[in-house]
Amino acid sequence: EDASYTYGALLAQKLEAELFLTAASGYGIYMNNSGKTDEPMPVLYELAQPARSKTLKWDHEKAHPNLIVINLGTNDNAAHAPADKVQEAVKAFLNRLITLHPQAKIVWTYGLMNQDYMETLRTAVEEVRKENSQVYFVELPSQSTFSSSTGAAGHPNAETHEKTADYLYPIL
Repeated sequence: EDASYTYGALLAQKLEAELFLTAASGYGIYMNNSGKTDEPMPVLYELAQPARSKTLKWDHEKAHPNLIVINLGTNDNAAHAPADKVQEAVKAFLNRLITLHPQAKIVWTYGLMNQDYMETLRTAVEEVRKENSQVYFVELPSQSTFSSSTGAAGHPNAETHEKTADYLYPIL
Protein backbone atom coordinates (compact mmCIF):
# COMPACT_ATOMS: atom_id res chain seq x y z
CA GLU A 1 0.00 0.00 0.00
CA ASP A 2 2.80 2.24 -1.10
CA ALA A 3 1.74 4.45 -4.00
CA SER A 4 5.31 4.61 -5.33
CA TYR A 5 4.84 1.04 -6.62
CA THR A 6 1.64 1.78 -8.56
CA TYR A 7 1.53 1.90 -12.32
CA GLY A 8 0.66 5.59 -12.08
CA ALA A 9 3.86 6.38 -10.20
CA LEU A 10 5.91 4.11 -12.45
CA LEU A 11 4.47 5.75 -15.56
CA ALA A 12 5.25 9.19 -14.15
CA GLN A 13 8.88 8.09 -13.74
CA LYS A 14 9.02 6.72 -17.28
CA LEU A 15 7.46 9.90 -18.67
CA GLU A 16 9.64 12.11 -16.45
CA ALA A 17 6.46 13.70 -15.16
CA GLU A 18 5.38 15.06 -11.82
CA LEU A 19 2.75 12.85 -10.19
CA PHE A 20 -0.42 14.10 -8.53
CA LEU A 21 -2.33 11.09 -7.25
CA THR A 22 -5.88 10.81 -5.97
CA ALA A 23 -6.44 7.26 -4.76
CA ALA A 24 -8.58 5.58 -2.15
CA SER A 25 -9.58 1.96 -1.77
CA GLY A 26 -13.23 1.12 -2.30
CA TYR A 27 -14.27 4.29 -4.12
CA GLY A 28 -16.13 4.29 -7.42
CA ILE A 29 -17.02 6.75 -10.11
CA TYR A 30 -20.69 6.63 -9.06
CA MET A 31 -21.01 4.10 -6.23
CA ASN A 32 -18.43 2.96 -3.71
CA ASN A 33 -18.11 -0.75 -2.99
CA SER A 34 -20.08 -0.11 0.22
CA GLY A 35 -23.08 0.73 -1.95
CA LYS A 36 -22.99 4.43 -0.98
CA THR A 37 -23.22 7.15 -3.61
CA ASP A 38 -22.73 10.25 -1.45
CA GLU A 39 -18.93 10.40 -1.71
CA PRO A 40 -17.55 8.74 -4.85
CA MET A 41 -14.12 9.54 -6.29
CA PRO A 42 -15.20 12.72 -8.13
CA VAL A 43 -16.05 14.20 -4.71
CA LEU A 44 -12.62 13.26 -3.35
CA TYR A 45 -10.94 14.75 -6.44
CA GLU A 46 -12.13 18.18 -5.36
CA LEU A 47 -10.55 17.93 -1.89
CA ALA A 48 -7.01 18.86 -0.87
CA GLN A 49 -6.73 16.23 1.87
CA PRO A 50 -9.76 13.92 1.68
CA ALA A 51 -8.71 11.74 4.61
CA ARG A 52 -8.32 14.78 6.89
CA SER A 53 -10.86 17.35 5.75
CA LYS A 54 -14.07 17.23 3.77
CA THR A 55 -14.12 21.02 3.50
CA LEU A 56 -10.58 21.95 2.41
CA LYS A 57 -10.81 22.20 -1.38
CA TRP A 58 -7.95 21.50 -3.78
CA ASP A 59 -6.91 24.56 -5.76
CA HIS A 60 -7.01 23.28 -9.33
CA GLU A 61 -5.12 26.37 -10.48
CA LYS A 62 -1.98 25.00 -8.77
CA ALA A 63 -1.45 22.30 -11.37
CA HIS A 64 -2.42 21.87 -14.99
CA PRO A 65 -1.54 18.34 -16.01
CA ASN A 66 -0.71 17.36 -19.55
CA LEU A 67 -1.95 13.84 -18.90
CA ILE A 68 -4.66 12.46 -16.60
CA VAL A 69 -4.97 8.69 -16.18
CA ILE A 70 -8.13 7.35 -14.54
CA ASN A 71 -8.89 3.82 -13.39
CA LEU A 72 -12.41 3.71 -12.00
CA GLY A 73 -15.30 1.28 -12.39
CA THR A 74 -14.11 -1.74 -10.42
CA ASN A 75 -15.81 -0.70 -7.18
CA ASP A 76 -18.98 0.35 -8.99
CA ASN A 77 -19.07 -3.17 -10.40
CA ALA A 78 -18.51 -4.70 -6.95
CA ALA A 79 -21.49 -2.70 -5.63
CA HIS A 80 -23.66 -3.58 -8.65
CA ALA A 81 -24.13 0.07 -9.56
CA PRO A 82 -26.65 0.68 -12.34
CA ALA A 83 -24.85 0.99 -15.68
CA ASP A 84 -26.77 4.11 -16.71
CA LYS A 85 -25.79 5.90 -13.49
CA VAL A 86 -22.16 4.86 -13.96
CA GLN A 87 -22.20 6.22 -17.51
CA GLU A 88 -23.71 9.53 -16.35
CA ALA A 89 -21.03 9.82 -13.64
CA VAL A 90 -18.23 9.01 -16.12
CA LYS A 91 -19.40 11.70 -18.52
CA ALA A 92 -19.86 14.27 -15.75
CA PHE A 93 -16.39 13.60 -14.31
CA LEU A 94 -14.71 13.71 -17.70
CA ASN A 95 -16.45 16.98 -18.52
CA ARG A 96 -15.36 18.41 -15.16
CA LEU A 97 -11.75 17.42 -15.90
CA ILE A 98 -11.96 18.93 -19.38
CA THR A 99 -13.22 22.18 -17.87
CA LEU A 100 -10.45 22.25 -15.26
CA HIS A 101 -7.66 21.08 -17.56
CA PRO A 102 -8.61 21.76 -21.19
CA GLN A 103 -5.08 21.06 -22.45
CA ALA A 104 -4.83 17.62 -20.81
CA LYS A 105 -4.97 14.29 -22.56
CA ILE A 106 -7.36 12.17 -20.46
CA VAL A 107 -7.02 8.39 -20.53
CA TRP A 108 -9.61 6.17 -18.83
CA THR A 109 -8.22 2.71 -18.11
CA TYR A 110 -10.13 -0.31 -16.91
CA GLY A 111 -9.85 -4.05 -16.71
CA LEU A 112 -7.10 -5.12 -14.33
CA MET A 113 -9.36 -6.44 -11.55
CA ASN A 114 -12.49 -7.21 -13.55
CA GLN A 115 -13.90 -6.51 -16.96
CA ASP A 116 -17.63 -6.58 -16.28
CA TYR A 117 -18.23 -2.86 -16.91
CA MET A 118 -15.91 -2.66 -19.92
CA GLU A 119 -18.57 -1.71 -22.45
CA THR A 120 -20.42 0.52 -19.97
CA LEU A 121 -17.27 2.56 -19.39
CA ARG A 122 -16.03 2.45 -22.99
CA THR A 123 -19.39 3.72 -24.28
CA ALA A 124 -19.45 6.65 -21.84
CA VAL A 125 -15.85 7.63 -22.60
CA GLU A 126 -16.43 7.38 -26.35
CA GLU A 127 -19.49 9.63 -26.07
CA VAL A 128 -17.34 12.33 -24.45
CA ARG A 129 -14.60 11.71 -27.02
CA LYS A 130 -17.03 12.73 -29.78
CA GLU A 131 -16.82 16.26 -28.34
CA ASN A 132 -13.16 16.17 -27.22
CA SER A 133 -10.54 14.20 -29.12
CA GLN A 134 -8.15 14.39 -26.14
CA VAL A 135 -10.22 11.78 -24.25
CA TYR A 136 -9.33 8.10 -24.65
CA PHE A 137 -10.34 4.68 -23.34
CA VAL A 138 -7.72 1.97 -22.85
CA GLU A 139 -8.75 -1.57 -22.07
CA LEU A 140 -6.28 -3.15 -19.68
CA PRO A 141 -5.63 -6.88 -19.67
CA SER A 142 -6.72 -8.80 -16.60
CA GLN A 143 -4.13 -8.78 -13.84
CA SER A 144 -3.79 -12.55 -14.25
CA THR A 145 -2.15 -11.76 -17.62
CA PHE A 146 0.66 -10.01 -15.76
CA SER A 147 1.06 -12.09 -12.59
CA SER A 148 -0.05 -15.39 -11.10
CA SER A 149 -0.85 -13.74 -7.75
CA THR A 150 -2.54 -10.61 -6.44
CA GLY A 151 -1.82 -8.03 -3.78
CA ALA A 152 -3.96 -7.15 -0.77
CA ALA A 153 -7.69 -7.84 -1.12
CA GLY A 154 -7.32 -8.95 -4.73
CA HIS A 155 -5.73 -5.70 -5.85
CA PRO A 156 -2.86 -5.81 -8.34
CA ASN A 157 0.52 -6.65 -6.83
CA ALA A 158 3.79 -4.81 -7.50
CA GLU A 159 4.62 -7.05 -10.48
CA THR A 160 1.25 -6.31 -12.08
CA HIS A 161 1.71 -2.58 -11.55
CA GLU A 162 5.14 -2.72 -13.16
CA LYS A 163 3.85 -4.67 -16.16
CA THR A 164 0.82 -2.38 -16.46
CA ALA A 165 3.13 0.63 -16.62
CA ASP A 166 5.14 -1.15 -19.32
CA TYR A 167 1.91 -1.93 -21.20
CA LEU A 168 0.63 1.65 -21.05
CA TYR A 169 3.89 3.49 -21.71
CA PRO A 170 3.95 3.01 -25.50
CA ILE A 171 0.23 3.81 -25.71
CA LEU A 172 0.66 7.09 -23.86
